Order: sequence, then structure tokens, then C-alpha cells
Amino acid sequence: MHKEKSTFFILTLLLSICFSFSTNAQKLQIKSISHQQLLANDAGEMTLAAQAKKEFNLFNKLSLLEEYKVNKEDKMELTLQEKLSYDPKGRHQNTLKYNGEGILHAELKIYWDEYNNKSKVEQIKYDDGQQTSVAITYLLEYNSEGQKEQEKFFDTDGTQIKGKTWFYNSQKEISKSLLWIDNYKEPRKEIHTTYKRNNDGDLTQSVTTEKVNGKEFRRDIRYFSKNYVIEWKTFIEGKLESHFFNEYRDSVIIRTTRQNKREVLTLEEAAKEKERIEKRTSKSPLAKKNKDTDIFVTNTEYDAYGNILVTTQSINDKVLTVIQYSYDDYGNQTKLLKVDKENEVKEETLKEYDDWGNLSRQIYKKNDKMIKEDRYTYEYFPRD
Repeated sequence: MHKEKSTFFILTLLLSICFSFSTNAQKLQIKSISHQQLLANDAGEMTLAAQAKKEFNLFNKLSLLEEYKVNKEDKMELTLQEKLSYDPKGRHQNTLKYNGEGILHAELKIYWDEYNNKSKVEQIKYDDGQQTSVAITYLLEYNSEGQKEQEKFFDTDGTQIKGKTWFYNSQKEISKSLLWIDNYKEPRKEIHTTYKRNNDGDLTQSVTTEKVNGKEFRRDIRYFSKNYVIEWKTFIEGKLESHFFNEYRDSVIIRTTRQNKREVLTLEEAAKEKERIEKRTSKSPLAKKNKDTDIFVTNTEYDAYGNILVTTQSINDKVLTVIQYSYDDYGNQTKLLKVDKENEVKEETLKEYDDWGNLSRQIYKKNDKMIKEDRYTYEYFPRD
């Protein structure tokens, strides 16, 4: 009897997996998406606040965007319309932008070169439908060997705000690159990168140095065969900041380890860890008291299919946040519950999907009160 139940369970599981695979494999291409956003008013009632529509072409690229909002008379009115066009290869060539009255006020033109690279971008302004100015905001230049030599970015006034230059070795491989950025909101940045290769031309090491306000940040990345990253170090003012190792199985990263704290992290956690720690250190009273001795820990639990079930963040054994995830039979996330124990805040996101696995409804709650609701309606291209 137990054997029969076990066999039945296995067959059911296999049928479920096959059905899920079949559904995803036959998924229809989206032709348009209509999005309605509802917000809670002062009385706690959900009312329509904004609306948008997107249309896509057969390249699965956006061809039309329309945005609406509720005006003072509580009527939905058009605020923006964009029409995008592409060449026969599916490359974006043109965007026309109209205001709520349907009058053209801006245009974007993109040019492509023989190497299939974007070579020039023009931004054109209109006044009452009449062209008033043309600004080149991007240029790509080549050397005599046909290799990319310089990228130039400009603001609409014609001032260069960003540039990148490539340098090559005798084997015509990139040996060095220089990137600089001027942003009025931030200090000027200069980023130098040098590359080392083996006799087969495979990349073995890259060293990137970023200088901001006289302060130097350096990243040393080492590679093994097929250009996979296996190890990298970051330095601030010459001092080691972090040291990571990647472990692979069949050319797929299965684990990222930070040496100085012996923590095993997911790839996403490894990329965002520094930002999370900085934010937590600046906000947490406990972190300010013990800035030099705090121990931050992130624990993550997964189900049998590799989906995250629970993520817990703590400092010095004190739990700060707990995030729980739920999924449907097809692996779509249906619920995300985040509890901030420090500030006693509970945030909950609920998701529903249509028959093709696309998000059809999303509800956001804060401390059990509904704050926002998004509704999505899809139109699909017919199957050939």
C-alpha cells in the first residue's frame, strides 16, 4: 500500500513538472499590457490613480507607451505618449515623444554602424510641433584598425560629461581602458582598467583603479579558463577591504565566499552586501555603539527547487529583519512578507498571475493596511 502511494506521488509530481514545462514552452508573446494603479485615499478606500498602456512589436520590443493620470475632475487624461520604431534588424532607431495634447515635443534618433554598434545619438527638441534644436549626446569613434577607440557622452548643451578610451596591445586585444565621468551632483571620477592575458589570449587578470576626490579605490579580479571570475579583491587607499572567491560546478557559480568573515553568500548578497551594511550601520543605534565590533549575519533558507524561503538579518545575534517568501506550483512568487523588528513595521506583497504566468495583480500592504494595488491586463499575439 505504501509503495502504491509513493508511486502515485512520484507520477503526480512528474506530471506536474511536465505540465509546467509545457505551459512555459508554449507561452504566448505579449502584444500589449494595460496597467492600472490604485492607491488608498484618506478614508482607506482604493481609488484609481494612474494608468498606462504598452504595446510591443514582433521583436518583443516596446513600440508604444501611453501614460494617464487622474485630473482634478477625477477623470483619466493622457499625459504622455511615446512611439518607438526599429530597423529590419530589430535595432532601436527612433522615439517620438508627444504631450497630453498629442503635440510632438521631443525626438530621439539612434544611428548604427557597420559593426552593429550604436555610433551616434541625437536628441531633438520641438516647440509647438516645430523643430527648435538638435543635440548630439553620444558618439562612438574607431581607430585605423576598425577597433573602438573612444566613446563620448554629451549633455543637450553640447558639453562632454563622460568619456571612455580603449588601448590595444600588438595582438589587437584590449590592454587598458580609461573612463571619466563629470556629474554636477558628484565629484569627478576617473577609472583606469588594465588587463592581462595568457598566451591563448584568455583574460587572466584585470585591475581597476577609481579615483574620487583624491581617494583611490582598487579592484583586482582574477580569472580562470573561459574568462570566469574566480577571485577578486577590493582596496580602499591601498588597504584590503574585501576578498571574495567564486566556486563553480559545470561552469556555473554555486557559491561565493568572503574570506575575511568566512561567510557564504548568494551572488546577489555579494553584490549588495556593502550597501546593506553601510545603511544598517548609519541607522541602527546598536551599530553606532559597537561600530568596530559588530557582527552582521544574513541567513537564507531555500526549498528543494532553489527558491528562497526565509531570509534573516541580524547584528550581534539580535534579529533585525525577517523576510518570508511563498510560491505557486509553477515557481511564481505569490507572497513576500518582510518584518522589520527594529521599527516594528510589517510589509506584505501579494501577487497573482494569469494563465500564461504573467503578473496580473499585485497588492502592497503595510501593517495590514492596503496601500497600493496594481492590475495588469495582457493581449497576446496569436500563435502561428
